[in-house]
Amino acid sequence: MTESVAPWPDRKLLTLLRRLAIYPTVADRSALFVGQRSNRRGLSVEPADSRAYVQGDDLRHLDWGQLAKFDQLVVRLFYAQRALRVTIALDCSASMTLGTPRKFDMARSLAACLGIIALQGRNELTLVTAPSAVSTQRVSDFAGRDLIMAATLAKLRSLEAGGAMDLPSLLNRSTRKPADMLMVISDCLPPRDFTGAFAAVAAGGTRLIVLHTLCPEECQPPFVQRVTLCDSETAQRREVSGSKTARDAYINALQRWRNDLSQSVKSCGGIFIDISTAQDIETVLTHHLSGVLVAQQR
Repeated sequence: MTESVAPWPDRKLLTLLRRLAIYPTVADRSALFVGQRSNRRGLSVEPADSRAYVQGDDLRHLDWGQLAKFDQLVVRLFYAQRALRVTIALDCSASMTLGTPRKFDMARSLAACLGIIALQGRNELTLVTAPSAVSTQRVSDFAGRDLIMAATLAKLRSLEAGGAMDLPSLLNRSTRKPADMLMVISDCLPPRDFTGAFAAVAAGGTRLIVLHTLCPEECQPPFVQRVTLCDSETAQRREVSGSKTARDAYINALQRWRNDLSQSVKSCGGIFIDISTAQDIETVLTHHLSGVLVAQQR
């Protein structure tokens, strides 16, 4: 197996992951706050933490004592009444092998981190990979959570990318069983209109988060002369001029495509996040995923 270049969860990264939890949608906040541990223990009225008020929060959960004392709007957080059903869909296609570090190394490291956060919050985790031959894994046995984490990490680290990708098929496989949240980690190649596929996910009541993962070589192509590009999934070749005009046209087309992808996800109430393999994984988790994850005081 080729050793991953992107950071793999080590002791330092695990310390950060222990402080993070999955953050439910605005619609769910009145019932599902940050403390997913109470899926089978505790009550929904058991206090867990507090945070600053965000527009859309249920006013019934305002901490009036804090408002009177400090003139600050603070929302009380409670342990959830049940666990979240979290699905992580990982793109293992050949196009994910591009870049240094490879897009696939960053993607599976992110999948590992998000899986750990989901499991330590006592949530139900499903891992779906495509087009890899690894079968879908559904985790619901919380008694052996530490062993499950280790097995999940080992499975992710043993994966290799290859083959062609069909994103709508991956989305369909990921939602065959009900899920509260679907995190898709993919470069979404080859480009096409995925609006219908994204809408089908949202129609089932699943919160969609797309982590669009590209490498710097794709965002800012280095070629300065005529080159022959080869599609790693279809083996199709195309000659491209290395002129500034051709490079600028490529960058503009890439930006339009990413904007279209973002609008497709947001139009069905989902979250679209641009990820670059040049980014530090800790920054991605704490800043880029701030709408998905929340820091907990311990």
